[in-house]
Amino acid sequence: MSRSPRRPEVEEVVAAYRDDLQAAGMFAGHPVTSPARSFLTRVGVDGWGKLTLAEQCAMPPKYRQVAGWLMVTGRLRPAPDYLVTGRPYLGEIAARHHRAFHERFRATSAGLGFAPRVARLQWSAVTKVAVLAGVAPDQLAGQVVDDGQAAGPPRLAGAAPSAPARRT
Repeated sequence: MSRSPRRPEVEEVVAAYRDDLQAAGMFAGHPVTSPARSFLTRVGVDGWGKLTLAEQCAMPPKYRQVAGWLMVTGRLRPAPDYLVTGRPYLGEIAARHHRAFHERFRATSAGLGFAPRVARLQWSAVTKVAVLAGVAPDQLAGQVVDDGQAAGPPRLAGAAPSAPARRT
């Protein structure tokens, strides 16, 4: 059985994924990088946007984990609908890959008297705004946040205007 030749552009992203996992103190061996390579080869960053929302949400968890990493590292910008419907746990992923800023964020939140649960929700919201803007959480500037607020909360395509957006 012959294997397809590896594509350099895919291998470059897989290497970055492996490096980021290792930097976050996570396992980065074959069982983790193989699904990343498979996702990038079969779907890819460009292919993600061509999938329907239902297809994106139906992706296996191992592919969605890679897609989440691509999002929090600014390599993939999802539609707002995916962030609402897909529930991609971007806050957890971003906390591992933007560890220093996440720790400062948590410490600041605690210093301001916010409960840990509230801090997690705030971090999740910050992460989602950053992902939509295509920047790292520590790169959010006032104008990006203002633009996000002006756009209003993301709503599902086809949802009634009065239907509240579900936030995670």
